[in-house]
Parts: sequence; structure tokens; C-alpha cells
Amino acid sequence: GATATNGSSNTGGAAGTVTLNTGAGALGTVGGDFIVNNATANGRGGATGAGGAITMTSGAGGSTSGNSGAVAIKSGATTSGASGAVTLQSGDATNANTPGTVTVRAGAAGSGSTGAPGGAIAITAGAASTSAATSALAGGAITLTTGNGSTSAAAEASGAGGALAVTFGNGGNTTTGAAGNGGGIAWTLGTGGTNTGAVGSGTGSTGGALSITGGTGGANTGALASGPGGAISLIGGTGGTTVNGAYAQIGGAGGGITLTGTAGTAASGADASAAHTGGAGGAISLTAGNGATATNGSSNTGGAAGTVNLTAGNGSLGTAGGYLNLISGVGGATGAGGEIFITAGNGGTTSGTGGGVTIGAGFATAGNTNGGQVIIDGGGATGTGTAGAVLITGGGGGSSTSSTAAGTGSQVVITSGPPGSVTNGVYAQTGGAGGALSLVGADGAAASGADTSAAHTGGAGGAISLTAGNGATATNGSSNTGGDGGAVTITAGNGSLASTAGDVTITAGNAAAGNVAADAGTASLVGGTGGTGNIKGGAAVVTGGVGGTGGTSGEGGDVTITGGAGSLDDNATGGSVTIAGGVDGLTGTGGNVDIEPGVGNTQGSILIGDTSGITVTIGRSAATTVSITDDNWSITAAGVASFKNVIRNITTAVTPTATPDWNAGLGDIFTMTLTANVTSCTISGETVGQKLIFELTQDGTGNRTFACSEFEPIGSALTLSTGTNAVDIFECIVMSTGNCRETGRALNVGNDS
Repeated sequence: GATATNGSSNTGGAAGTVTLNTGAGALGTVGGDFIVNNATANGRGGATGAGGAITMTSGAGGSTSGNSGAVAIKSGATTSGASGAVTLQSGDATNANTPGTVTVRAGAAGSGSTGAPGGAIAITAGAASTSAATSALAGGAITLTTGNGSTSAAAEASGAGGALAVTFGNGGNTTTGAAGNGGGIAWTLGTGGTNTGAVGSGTGSTGGALSITGGTGGANTGALASGPGGAISLIGGTGGTTVNGAYAQIGGAGGGITLTGTAGTAASGADASAAHTGGAGGAISLTAGNGATATNGSSNTGGAAGTVNLTAGNGSLGTAGGYLNLISGVGGATGAGGEIFITAGNGGTTSGTGGGVTIGAGFATAGNTNGGQVIIDGGGATGTGTAGAVLITGGGGGSSTSSTAAGTGSQVVITSGPPGSVTNGVYAQTGGAGGALSLVGADGAAASGADTSAAHTGGAGGAISLTAGNGATATNGSSNTGGDGGAVTITAGNGSLASTAGDVTITAGNAAAGNVAADAGTASLVGGTGGTGNIKGGAAVVTGGVGGTGGTSGEGGDVTITGGAGSLDDNATGGSVTIAGGVDGLTGTGGNVDIEPGVGNTQGSILIGDTSGITVTIGRSAATTVSITDDNWSITAAGVASFKNVIRNITTAVTPTATPDWNAGLGDIFTMTLTANVTSCTISGETVGQKLIFELTQDGTGNRTFACSEFEPIGSALTLSTGTNAVDIFECIVMSTGNCRETGRALNVGNDS
């Protein structure tokens, strides 16, 4: 085009157009081809020369602001048949030469003060046309297919399939302000078609799915292992580095990976009486592949199931490791919150063990740092609702219809952490204490209301129950035996070397402070009730620990039962200690109360009232009988011991002799048949205040006399009856050693003469 000058608003002449038109076909003939061909003999390269290139270059834009001319390669439109195809194809190679490359490249932006974006590449499939047919037509697809690897018969490894590399542009650099972001990838799938038909006619179609599928591993019929399937990796971008910058530097954060299911759409219809349902939110499933089976072998092993790993990032320097959050969805209005299930896989059908579930906090790795906690917390309630329970339940034992015994239910073991060890450290070393195990019921909440005249009640403290399982019954057998009830064992830890063993303390709750008429809690050790059929009830045993071996003074542990102290500021009476035998059932005998000292080289003692000023009462009821049947027992009182209506039924028959010894330590009543005159006697083993009774019987000869300086008669001297077989009885009370003062006599109370 020619220029124009010397005008107020000049316009250049248009450039001439070159139009190459082929001839149109007539009737059924094909339109003429338009061929730009450098593949003929004229364009062919010489022996080793390259073939001539075809370059289609549009005109450059004007020097001031004109755009460059476009290049359009477009197939012809059709009125009835299919449109013509457009093919960009490099030339095929011959022999083993490399084929030509097809490059589609957008233009680079020109330089300037304002800059310009790089040219875009748009590959857009054609839209389907509107159709009145029953099934609408799909839009055109875009297929990017890399070439297959070649098969090699000469080498062990065949060629790899061609890779598909999609590389996005880097962000631009800057010396001031913010640098440019790297090019992103946006995959937006097609929206499902809308159904605009009459009510009840059809549904909306499904939105396009995004499937990223790793390639199938190659089969192998001649080697030991087939090829693994291709992996899929979603890796966030690496954060940018910062080096030697001014001010406090912050490294670039690594790119995150977000898998977000799309929210369901709201449902609203014209029929207000219908029960509409909102669309479900899109699910996210992370499912590892199943292990494959193996057949036709002598010893087959199935492939391992794939693992799903959710691993948070590691912290650096003083920062915490990344959190791993499993958070279920919040329930709608009246709906329950979503549950979280962590369920191990079932064992195999033959004999495989079920998978375990391990929740383990992280270990401290250096320094004097603490290990991580494991917190299992039931959800808090609102209003008057009950807070969520925390249930830890062992697995049920397996049932059996063919074996003699069913499987045992699994244990639930809660074990505190083992102590840390210390070895070869400086200074005096102390081993780490074992972790404590605490079962703590929560405190009840205080109650306070606006109505001061109302009787408010505070919340009860949470109970702690240790309840062993009941034994099960047995039926349909010839001789059935019920299962034993489970035991409850509370055992304190053993001491080591010279340290004290751990205590077992069972303490009932205290009553509320202040002027509140509430009793403190009771601590009860109650044996179990016996089963029907005259089965004895279980014993409640409190036993002190056995003394340690290997020494000379390992004393057995004491058992102390102490009533509670009365309040110091209320002059209240201290609590009683009651040890009572069990009440009889209907016409049975009540249970005994046995208090026995320990057996040893020297017998243990029973101390009742081992404190000054104590009054000990044995037998508060008028019908109570207290019996001491062992001849070797004695009752010793440091002060005054008072006995009402005491009968000591211990009679000692003394061997006849002229000088008898009356041992008052063996009994209170003495009998002797006189076979000779008693010229002297001795009273031994007596206790001041002890009352003695003597029964003297004449033998068949009679006329025996009695003289004893330790017997102090009242009034006249004691003269025995002289008849054969005559019986005289007299009694005295011990006033001091060697002096028993007479308190009464009965002569000739019975004889055979």
C-alpha cells in the first residue's frame, strides 16, 4: 500500500492481497486441492542436504502500533458432510533416523516500558450442535497421546513410552516489589447439562469427571516379576529460597495440596409440601490397591496390600511438627456430628490375626523434653445433654461350634509409661519413676440458683467402678459347672533394696464442709454373694504383707482398722470400728469373729485398748457369752481388770502327797484325795486378788490331817472331817505371795461313812 502525505489525517493504502483459489468441484467431484509442496524433486535436499522448508509468515505490524498479521490454517466448512480435518504432522523418518518435531509455540512479548504478556496457546475442541434427537451429542474431545515405546527382540529392555510433559512458565524476577507468580494449572471439568423439561421428566446430567490413572505395568511371561503400575504423585511446589536479604528473612512456604470435595447444592422446589433433599457433598476417598493373589505354585504368597500414609511435615529448629487433623463434619441443625472410625482390617478367613490399632504419641528425642500426650476426650454436651462417653472395649472372643472351648475375650490393658534409665551419669543417680496410673472421677458441679428459698443440690462426683465380669452359667450338660467370676486385684508396686513398697489406699469421699447434714462416704470390702444351692459367700480378706526374706528383721506388715476421728471443733464422737460375724440365714448359725495372733517362734499378742484411759467392753449384750478355752491363754491388765460373774472352769487334780504344790497359774479349783497327813503346802503361780477353791477328800482310812502355813484361816484353825471318804471344801483369796486368806468353808459336804 502507498503512503499518503501532506494531509490533516492521512491513511495509507491497503496492501494487496494474494488469493490462491482452487476450483470448485461439480456435482459429486472433489474440490481442487491447494498444495504447497516442497517434497517434489525440486524441493528435495541433495544427498546429505535437508529438504526445503515451508515457511508461512504473516506480515509484520506497522512501526507505530500495528498488530502483526495472523496466520490461520482452517479447514473448509461443510453444508452437509463432515468438515475437513487440519493435520499438523512432521515428516516420517526413514531407516533409524529421528522423525521431525511438531512445535506449537506462542510468540514472546516485545520489550518496552510497560511490558506485555506472552502469547497464549488455546486448544479448544468444537462444541456439539443442537439436536432434536433423543440423545444429545457430545462436544469434541481433545486427545494428547504420546507415542508407544518400540519392542526390541535383541535386548532385554524395550523402549519406554513417550512422556507427556506440561511445563508452565516461571514467574518473572524483580528488584523491587513482589516477583511474578509461576504459571498455574487449572483443570475445570465440564458442567453437567441442565434439564429444562417438564416436572418429573428426566434428571440433570453428571458433571465431567477427572481421572488421573497411572499406567498399567507391563506383563512378563518370561521373567520372575511383572512391571509395577505407574505411580501418581501430587507434589506441591518447592518454596522459594532467600539468601543474604536485608531485614529478618522468611523462607518461602512449600506449596500445599488440597483435596476438597465440592459441596452439594441446595434443593428448592415449587412444591412447598414436598420433602426436598439437598445434594450430598462430594466424597474424598484415599484407597490403596489390593494385593493380588498368586496361583499355580507350590507355596504361594499374595501380594502385600498398598499402604495409605498421611504424614504431616516435620518442624525445623524451634517449630512444632505439622498437625495431622482428622475432623469429621459438623451436624446440621438437628443432625449428629460425623463420626470418625479408625478400624483395623479383619484377619484372613483361614487363620489371619486381625490388624491392630496403635495410637502412639511422639517420643522425645533429645534433652530433658517430655514425650507427647495421648488424649482421648469425650465430646462436651450443651444444655442438659449428657457428655459423650469414652469407651475402650476389648475385642470379643471367637465363637466356636466345633471346638471344645470358645475364644477368650481380649484384655484391656492400660499401662503407664516405663521410667527412663540413667547410667554412668555424674553425681548421685536416681532412676526414673514409673508413670502413675490415675483413675479420677470428675468433680460434681456446684449448684446455685436465683431462688434462695429453693433446696438446690450440687452435682454428684463421678463414680469409679472396678467391676469384674460375672461367671457364666452352663446348661445342657450332665454335670455343669458355672464359670468363675472375674477377680479384681489392686496391687501396689514392690519396693527395691531398702525402699518402701507402695501403699494401697482406698479412701471414701469426705463429707461437705460447713453445717451440712451429710455423711462421709463408706469404704467397703464386701465378699461376693454365694450362688444358689448352698454356695458359700466370698470372703473379704485384709492381710498384711509378708516380711522380706534374706535378713533378720523382715517384719510382716500390720493391718490397722481405725475409726474416723471426730471433728476437732464440734466435740464429735470418733467413729466406731465394728467387726461382726455374718448374720445367720433363717435358722442358721451366725458367723464367728476370730481374732488370732500371728504364729511364730514367740506367739504374737492380741492387744485390746493399747492406750491409757481406755475402757474395753467385751459383750455389750446381756446374753453375750465370752469364752476363753485355751489353757495357755492369759488376760493381763496394766491397771484394774473388772469381771462380772466370771466363772473359770479349770479344775486341777493334785497328786496326793504330804507336801502338795497348788499351782494357781493352772486354774482356780483344786481337788485332792488325802492318802496321808498334809504337813505343809505351797501355793505357786498365784495372782493377787485371785480366788482359789480347795476340795479335800478323805480316803478309805480317814482321820487325815491338813496343815498349810500359806493358808490363813478365819477364826478357828481348819480341822478336816475325819470320816472315811468325807469331803471338805474351803475357799480363799490371794492377798499377797504366800498368803491366801480364807473367805469361806463347808465341812463334811459328802461322805460314804
